[in-house]
Amino acid sequence: MLAKFIVQWYSLIMEILEQLDEQVSRLLQRLDEISMENSSLADDLAKVRVLQAALEEENRNLSAKLREEELLRNEACKRVDVLLQKIQES
Repeated sequence: MLAKFIVQWYSLIMEILEQLDEQVSRLLQRLDEISMENSSLADDLAKVRVLQAALEEENRNLSAKLREEELLRNEACKRVDVLLQKIQES
């Protein structure tokens, strides 16, 4: 009777260990998949950061050009106003 119990217990332990081994294998496989996905996302993020830096530089350049254009426009408006005033005074 004790021998039968030990055999059943041993069989149960071996079945549990086999299931545990399968689960560990699946988890390790999933970890590899997640690691590869993480690496891919890190690469994508690096590319996005490079693009972001380029866009920020372009934005700064465009803002500077806009400020220059606004100054030129204001200067031109002042000159037109002076000319109009001269015309009215004539």
